[in-house]
Amino acid sequence: MNIFKTLILTLLVINTSAFSQEKLQNLELKNDSLYYLKGSTVPYSGKVEDYWKPGVLKYQGILKNGKFEKTYSEWNEIKIKTKEVQYKNGLKNGLYSEWYDYGQLKQQGKYKNDRRTGEWIEWDVYGKHQRNPKYETVTEWYDKKHKKLEGTLKNGKKEDLWVYFNENGNIIKKEFYHNGKKNGKTMYFNNNGCKIKEENYTENILNGTYTEYYPSCTKKITGFYKEGKKDSVWVEFNNKGEVINKTTYKTITHLYPSGIKQQEAFYVNGKKEGKWTWWFENGQEKFQESYKQGQPNGEWISWYENGEKKELTTYTNGIKNGKYQKFYPNGQLEKTGHYVNGKLDGIFTEYYPNGQKKQEISY
Repeated sequence: MNIFKTLILTLLVINTSAFSQEKLQNLELKNDSLYYLKGSTVPYSGKVEDYWKPGVLKYQGILKNGKFEKTYSEWNEIKIKTKEVQYKNGLKNGLYSEWYDYGQLKQQGKYKNDRRTGEWIEWDVYGKHQRNPKYETVTEWYDKKHKKLEGTLKNGKKEDLWVYFNENGNIIKKEFYHNGKKNGKTMYFNNNGCKIKEENYTENILNGTYTEYYPSCTKKITGFYKEGKKDSVWVEFNNKGEVINKTTYKTITHLYPSGIKQQEAFYVNGKKEGKWTWWFENGQEKFQESYKQGQPNGEWISWYENGEKKELTTYTNGIKNGKYQKFYPNGQLEKTGHYVNGKLDGIFTEYYPNGQKKQEISY
């Protein structure tokens, strides 16, 4: 009887394990590229499934030893399938299909080892056949045994994931492309496989979260980029995970009533920083100022509306220091000299609009 009870209990445990079911948000993807239940040290095996509401599936798939297997599907709230992917050993392999929310096919094609391959078909929202993009895998090698890079081309342009390796075969960088431009994450790794930096791009411009890591894989810096410039709060940590510094970045943009950009200003911790720019309504630059910790620093330049340079002044820590020039609207030099610690120094020269020298003054 005891043997019988033990057998029943064992079968129940096996049965429960074989048919375990979780939501994707309860899983985490670790550095070994396997999915684990949060807090677990064992790669997850079982279903992943969620519902919009009772009886209306949101997504459904199967994982085995932390990797997707067989068919993964997604549906919208009105029970129309929007995506179906075939997996083998955690990689997309086989037919991939994607639908618009009302059921019309959007795109369809095949994957091989997680890369789109061959000719795909794309349809517009009306079901009209639009394009037949061709995908090919590009591979470069250091030698016969050591791969240098692997990526995908779509009609000759970089697309999807590109992976770069060092000569020892370790991944050193992953980046994503769309239509030949960086879009999405770019990740850098050290020789131990730890991520050392993660950036986000939109059309080749830094945009979104930014993170740096110590060699131990712990966070070093977190921040955010907006259209290529640091934005919001950036936080720096020590190697124990303790916050050691916070810096606030802010970009302010003013527009003309027409929508054309009039001014762009940049602050760090409430102080003016970096390049400040003003424009005429025709798009031509009007002023450009440079700041460091709230003080004028570097070249300040102004232009006439016709694009000719108007004036150039150089500053160091809020004091005029270096070259000074002023120009006529026709581009001819009007005045030129040199400042040292806020005072004119050396020869200061003035010219007539025709270029003839007007006078020289020695300081």
